[in-house]
Amino acid sequence: MRIPISKTASPKTKPEDESRLGFGCVFTDHMFIADYDDARGWHDARVVPYQPFSIDPASPVLHYSLEVFEGLKAYRHANGSIGLFRPALNCERFNRSAERMCLPQIDAALQLEAIETLVDLERDWVPGSPGTSLYIRPAMIGDGARLGISRAQRHIYFIICSPSGSFYPNGIRPVRIHIEDAYVRAAAGGTGGVKTGGNYAASLLATANAKERGYDQVLWLDARERRYIEEVGAMNVMFVIDGALVTPPPTAVSSKASPAGACWSSPRVSVCKPASGQSASTSCFRPIARAR
Repeated sequence: MRIPISKTASPKTKPEDESRLGFGCVFTDHMFIADYDDARGWHDARVVPYQPFSIDPASPVLHYSLEVFEGLKAYRHANGSIGLFRPALNCERFNRSAERMCLPQIDAALQLEAIETLVDLERDWVPGSPGTSLYIRPAMIGDGARLGISRAQRHIYFIICSPSGSFYPNGIRPVRIHIEDAYVRAAAGGTGGVKTGGNYAASLLATANAKERGYDQVLWLDARERRYIEEVGAMNVMFVIDGALVTPPPTAVSSKASPAGACWSSPRVSVCKPASGQSASTSCFRPIARAR
């Protein structure tokens, strides 16, 4: 598919000091949008200037959190080229989230093409300093003008980009973790494995309480017994036990893992294996080719 591009007539000023980028505070000049309805499916895919949405006050995303999102990054390599880190996996997870939230799936090939088209257009926004990247946020919302708990009448898929530094204001350093035993992040059969806004909103109180006590993040335990490790709020959690690196399996958020402080029954660490002729530092990246 050839995605039409409407370039902005008023380019923004790009950040000059990449050490002060922060996370998710600055946005690029353009965004990708596609629309969906049952009659036409996904249609009108396009790249347009970054702009607000106009939605009805009765839109179901405002009342029932009918939305999902993803987060991935583009990096500038030492030779100036741009690479996406394992974007196909994000596209797969996006569709799993959409299915669980009763939203229409979007073909992974279209997702990739949309991401690559937008990042290629915004390549001058990709920072190059250590610890920086172009954060890419694909999202889908259920839209319409009808109250009532049901599938949305129409849907909007969009992608925005933000040149970003560290997620933490003080940068990457040892973080203090609070083990949360009152509130829970997810329960078996729920939406804990889905990237949907309600999950994150429900975690804010525990996180705020932890920060008031001097902690940076919350380590969540299982919903039933409060003794099995599931995840840390904004990062992966890993332990070195008897010389082995262990981390919860991908399903740990929605199923029992193992007692806190012990090794998981099925430890898995995702490792990028270099393909023939590639180095370990580049094998996980999908290069962004310049548009012809």
